Amino acid sequence: MNLRVFACALACVAAPASAHAFLDHANPGAGASLRAAPKTLMLTFSDDLDAEASGVAALRSALGISLPSARVLCARGFGNAAEARRFLAPSTADLHDPFLLADMQMPVKALNAAL
Repeated sequence: MNLRVFACALACVAAPASAHAFLDHANPGAGASLRAAPKTLMLTFSDDLDAEASGVAALRSALGISLPSARVLCARGFGNAAEARRFLAPSTADLHDPFLLADMQMPVKALNAAL
């Protein structure tokens, strides 16, 4: 990895991120002189990851879907991967009985008469 690229990445990460409160510690630290790119970069933030953002990322990873799709599913209450899969590809057991709708017998009779 080019040291200039690493220094730029470190500088970008050192600013407060939207999912965290503040960067408490970085190893190697900001302004550190390095002869080569480090094998690891350790960042410590003052707060944990935003629960919503981490839930969206986990759902995206688990289902292999786009970020906007994962956001919509989480916003609709399908943050659990199993529930989201059931919503996206339901089995007949997951579907509601259509005859629970009011007056469903009327369109069924009309369809049967038309066939």
